[in-house]
Amino acid sequence: MNALTTHLGTLQGSRSAQAQPAKGIPPPPPENPLVQSIRNRWPAVDPAHLQEILEHRFKVENLLKLNASYVFTPDRRLENITLGSFQIPTTSRNVEIEEYRGITQLLKPLAVYADILREFAPPGIRDALSSALLKYMHYLLDLNERCTWHSVRLYHFSFHRKRVLQGVYDYEGWDKFSDPELNHLLESRSATSAQVQARGKRPAEGSAFGPPAKRPARLISPSNSASISLPPQRVSGACRRHNRGLCAAGSKCIYQHVCWTCGDGTHTGSTCPQAQQ
Repeated sequence: MNALTTHLGTLQGSRSAQAQPAKGIPPPPPENPLVQSIRNRWPAVDPAHLQEILEHRFKVENLLKLNASYVFTPDRRLENITLGSFQIPTTSRNVEIEEYRGITQLLKPLAVYADILREFAPPGIRDALSSALLKYMHYLLDLNERCTWHSVRLYHFSFHRKRVLQGVYDYEGWDKFSDPELNHLLESRSATSAQVQARGKRPAEGSAFGPPAKRPARLISPSNSASISLPPQRVSGACRRHNRGLCAAGSKCIYQHVCWTCGDGTHTGSTCPQAQQ
C-alpha cells in the first residue's frame, strides 16, 4: 500500500515530464496496473483523490470532485491566503453539501468512489465490499422516495464519515446501511407535506374574511385508489414497491416481499385483512 500511494503521489509530477522529456533523464516507471485501470474507466478523476481515499484523507463532502461533470470554475478552483500584498493559491476548496441538489448528483460520484474502493480492496473482501456498496446505494434510492432530500443528504454524509473512520474497506459497516443511530436525521415526506397543507389552510392573521371555499373533491380512478388507501407501514424491512405492486426485482430484491402491515407473504398492504378491519 505504501508503494502504491507513493506512486500516486509522483503521478501528478510525472505528467509534465512525460509531455516534455528532458535529455538524459530516464522515462518514468510504468504505471501501477490498478491505477491505470481506474484512470482508463474514470479519466476525469485526479490521481491525488485516489491517494487521499487510500490514506483516509479524502473528505466525503468532496465526492462531487469524482464526477466527470464537475467543473473547476474560478470560485471552485483554488483557495487563496493573503500574506501582505500577495495572494498565494493553496489547495482546491472543499465542496459544500448544499451543492448536492438531488439524488442523482450524489449517486454518480458515489458509484465512482465505490468502484475505486473495489479496485484497491484486498481480494478476500472485494466481492463483499462491492455487494454492500450496491445495497447501500439502493437503500439511498428507497430513502429518497420516503424522506425529504435534505434529510437523506445529511444521513448519507453522516453515515459515510462513520465508514471512513472505521477504515477504507469497512464492508461490514457499509452492509449495515440502516443505522439506528442516524435514523433521527431522516424526515418523512408525508410529514412535511402535511405541515405545508396545514399552513396553507390557516387564514391570514387579521383577515376579515372566512376560510377559503373548499375545493371540489378529486375523483379517484380505480387504477390509483389502491395506492392512496394503503395503510401505514408497520413491518420493518418490507418492500414498499412490492406493496404498491411496482417491484420488478423479484427474488433478487434486498427487501422482504411481505405485507408491510402484518408481515404475511400471501398478500400486500392494499389487501391486508387487518388493515380493512
